[in-house]
Parts: sequence; structure tokens; C-alpha cells
Amino acid sequence: MNKKIICFICLLFISLKAICQIDSASWYISVTPQYLANNCFKFDIQKRIAYDNWLGFSQELYFGYVNQDNKANGPKSTVVKYGTPRNGDEVTGAGFTLLDKFYFKPADNMYGFYFGGGFNYSFLDISYQDNFWVPYQKDGITYYGFRLSDKTIHVDRYNGFMGFGFSTGLRENFRADFFIGGGAIYAYTIDNTPGYRYFNRDFLDLQYSGIYPLATMGLGMSF
Repeated sequence: MNKKIICFICLLFISLKAICQIDSASWYISVTPQYLANNCFKFDIQKRIAYDNWLGFSQELYFGYVNQDNKANGPKSTVVKYGTPRNGDEVTGAGFTLLDKFYFKPADNMYGFYFGGGFNYSFLDISYQDNFWVPYQKDGITYYGFRLSDKTIHVDRYNGFMGFGFSTGLRENFRADFFIGGGAIYAYTIDNTPGYRYFNRDFLDLQYSGIYPLATMGLGMSF
């Protein structure tokens, strides 16, 4: 996980360096606030490569707690009598998104309707506490005790999406970008612990695989 975080920081540095080399009216930087509801901070950079075509690169940083009572399948671990897990499961990770946008009637200042699509990859670690059979030694004999233990789920998520959007000006160079569409996501989980909890009840969960609706709003500045 440390290597992945280092890679994310390097990508962020490269992107910020690119911002310092921007040309007039050809770049757009923004944030997508609603991702915070899913413990994610998303930072977007877009570059005009043709009069009607913009390419985007987004970086995502995941951090915070997932409520295990609402997001985990299976028995709720807060009711077991062998130990009380902490209140919430912690998620950390990072990801990136590649986006391609084509404006129907492009304007110099990035106004109008467009069609867009892209790909997203993210890697997550979900750490939690639960009761497991744990081996221990006593008088040279191996015993198993049902004890509270720390566990981690590793999730790789692959996501493709497309839809339609609209960009409009708010004030001077400030912009709002609205996007609605859908996509399909595949979440690959790496965990060798039998009976671990699943976070896949609906399309907002971190281990969900399947199709999903998509609606976002970005706020930022064009240069």
C-alpha cells in the first residue's frame, strides 16, 4: 500500500507541474464535492486538445470510515460477545480517471453540451476488526481461540462509464460541469480470510460489481 500511495503522490506532482505550463483558455481544474460522501477526494485536470475535444485526468484519494452496520453483509460484528470491534471500518486508497469529452457546439470558454466517456482504476484497503479463530501456543500445544483480530481487505476496482454533460459559467473563469450517464464496474477482492465481511450491498459500496447510474457536478476554473 505504501508503494501505491507514493505512485499517487508522483502523479499529483506531475499534474500540478503541468498546470504551471498552461496556455490561455485551454485548461480546466476542478473538484467533485459529492465524492466526499463516499470517503473520496477527487481532483480533476482537463486539457483542450482540439476545438471540440477535451481530455481529462482525475486523481482520487480515499480516506475515512465506512459504517459496518450499514455497508457490510453478514452478521453485525458489534453484537458478538467475544469482543467489541471499533465503531466503523477504515478505508484508504487512491485511484485515477481518464476522461474524453466531445462538445456538440463548442465555445471558446468551455460552454455547452457534450458527450463523454472514460475509464477509472482505484485500489483500496479496508481495515476492520472482527472475531476469528486464532491459533496460539500453550505448553507446546497449538490451541485455537475465538478472538478479536485486525483484518484488511484489498480491493482493485476497474470502471468504464459514458454519458452526457453540460458546462456553464458561474463568474469570470469559474465553471460548473454537470454529467449524467452510467457505467459498469468490476471489483476484485484479495483476501484469504474465510467469512470476511462484504461491502457490496448497492452500487455505492466499495466492493460492488455491476452496472450503475452516474450523476456528478464539478466546480472549478478554466484558464
